[in-house]
Amino acid sequence: MALFAQPMTLDTPIDNSEQSFYAFIDSCVAELEAKQADLLARYNMGRQARWWFDPASSELALYNDPKIKIDLRAQVVVLGSFAPEESSWLWGFANKTLSPAQQAACAPVKALAEQFGVEDFNQAEAFEIEPGMAWELAAMACHSLNLLGVYRTSGSLNQHQWFLGLVSIAENLPPSEEKK
Repeated sequence: MALFAQPMTLDTPIDNSEQSFYAFIDSCVAELEAKQADLLARYNMGRQARWWFDPASSELALYNDPKIKIDLRAQVVVLGSFAPEESSWLWGFANKTLSPAQQAACAPVKALAEQFGVEDFNQAEAFEIEPGMAWELAAMACHSLNLLGVYRTSGSLNQHQWFLGLVSIAENLPPSEEKK
């Protein structure tokens, strides 16, 4: 739900006021929703039965049967992870399990801390959030990094969820040798 009658566009100059920050969130979420709808229409993204993520290569594979083909393969940036049991978010740039290159790929998100005066964009540790805020944080990161969209990994209800920003997408590929 938009907070204001006249929603801000992504081209509107932004100041540090709380009002413009919430308008920025709303515009980024709307932008991400449009991107996600396009990914679903173009690639059926998110409808595959399985996913596989290799942090070393920054590659996400989506498939129904890996012996037949990989439906989609994407280069990604780890935006962050959400821990449902703790209701906490950890930025990709702060995740010590990722390589320095992966951390650096997400680091430009830190500029939002200065732009809006919100230190959560600069947190080096996990911090508490409401569950719905994970998508908002991912939407703002997706906008800031000019990504194609976001893939959220799925698993059991209490597993960490990775929010992966999509840099590029290739479709209908034979399985790679390492998955045989």
